[in-house]
Amino acid sequence: MLILTTATCVQTASATRHHHLFRKFAAMRKSQLSTRQLLAGIENDDQRIIDTFYVHLYAKAQAVLCRQVGPGSREDLAFEDCFSSAFLTIIKKVREGIYREGNFQAFAIGVVKNCYRSALRKMRRQAWTDLEDVPEFPEVTPYHIPDAKTCFTELDHPRLWIWFIQLEPAEKQLLDYRIQGYQHDEIAPLVGLAPGTVRNRFAGLVKSAKCIVGERGKSAA
Repeated sequence: MLILTTATCVQTASATRHHHLFRKFAAMRKSQLSTRQLLAGIENDDQRIIDTFYVHLYAKAQAVLCRQVGPGSREDLAFEDCFSSAFLTIIKKVREGIYREGNFQAFAIGVVKNCYRSALRKMRRQAWTDLEDVPEFPEVTPYHIPDAKTCFTELDHPRLWIWFIQLEPAEKQLLDYRIQGYQHDEIAPLVGLAPGTVRNRFAGLVKSAKCIVGERGKSAA
């Protein structure tokens, strides 16, 4: 027969161990111990009575606290985490004389319930802490495709701006492609022109814009 000390019974609780305990003490569960027998067994460190009480209390508390949750749920894990320490607390309270009279089953369930609620609160706090530890993603400025209109607006050159807005749509499109980094031979198929024609038209636009800038410089002088 498997003999477990109180400390081992409490500290090494697991799903596998619970399964073996239920099988080992199935016959004992059929026989109900009186409260007097149970308390005497705890005070005298009777391992047979303590192990039987462990099995009875585990099944009863789980049925009360976890009846609406499934295996592996947060509540079920909290119960598994807290039951061993709760059981040890019950044993300690009995031996220290804190429990004296009344419904011992209700007293024991109450201790487990308090530990269970504390375990749930701890899990919730841990969940929030984990979220707080996640680094915030920096704000990313949306990528804006440059265009001629934006560039001429930022130049703050009124006469050059007037020159630009009076251009033909095809000429503005040509400037857009050049500002975006396209080469003449890349622009040609996009606008349906030969590369040489694109080069010449762009050169004409640059020359015209330089005249506008030059005129401003002369007037300022």
